[in-house]
Amino acid sequence: MDARWDSDCGGGLRWQIFTWNSGYDYKNAISNGCLFNLAARLARYTGNGTKYVEVAERVWNWMDDVGFFAEEADGTMRIYDGANVPNCTDVTTWRWSYTYGVFLSGCAYMYDFTNDTKWQTRADEILKASMFFFNNSIMQESTCQPYLMCNNDQRSFRSLFSRCLGLTSILMPETASTIRPLLEASAEGAAATCSGGGYRDACWQDWSLGPYDGYSSVLADQVSALEVINALLVQEPLTIKTGSSDDTNSETSSDVDDSVNDSNSATTGTATAGAAKVRILILPVSPAMAAWMIF
Repeated sequence: MDARWDSDCGGGLRWQIFTWNSGYDYKNAISNGCLFNLAARLARYTGNGTKYVEVAERVWNWMDDVGFFAEEADGTMRIYDGANVPNCTDVTTWRWSYTYGVFLSGCAYMYDFTNDTKWQTRADEILKASMFFFNNSIMQESTCQPYLMCNNDQRSFRSLFSRCLGLTSILMPETASTIRPLLEASAEGAAATCSGGGYRDACWQDWSLGPYDGYSSVLADQVSALEVINALLVQEPLTIKTGSSDDTNSETSSDVDDSVNDSNSATTGTATAGAAKVRILILPVSPAMAAWMIF
């Protein structure tokens, strides 16, 4: 992602990667927010206080310089959507929940890793500004949802926003007293809507109306409802020291029945052989599938 950083607008990532994509001439907050968030997570995970921190700092400073970060008269922070190259002078002032989320949790990761209070302050500012996306403690995509104008993509934004709120409440426990009640109220409202459709199990867009809002349900609504509930179950993110890739038995609790481990060992060979057979079957099929999808 960092390799896509270019000189138009003084830096930043474009919304699209390829020149023929609509939106290639647009630089937006979410593209750069994802780079910022990933850099912050990698800094904390790897313990690399130079490489990844430098990327996160550069993204944050560019967002500020280009005007995608703004401040209202009352001091509330705003994160705007983006602007067109080459100068990014005409900023699109739409606000989206997932953009606030990726920058919020990115700041929380940076604060947890660096212990630099500037990241704590920035996270607090974004969290305060994020109240724009709640109506009586119920999460909503406020730029479009009250007007029934959200497209399918926009109806999914609360999924990432929810996940980022949950992570922030863990990485910065002092924010939990603000975040948890909002997630709980939103999760309860979202769960209540999951009673529609032909099988009465589809979730809906408006989490404040009880059973369902009567409008068509799309996949994005299911994703958002799932993630706001999952956000209440999130645990502390791992690091390279607390995580484990191969030595899983070293963290097995002492009260696990040894027969489980014996069973796992006995089936390893069978599972490996089965996986090999699956690969043999899949390899010749994959090019045919790719050709079918392309042509």
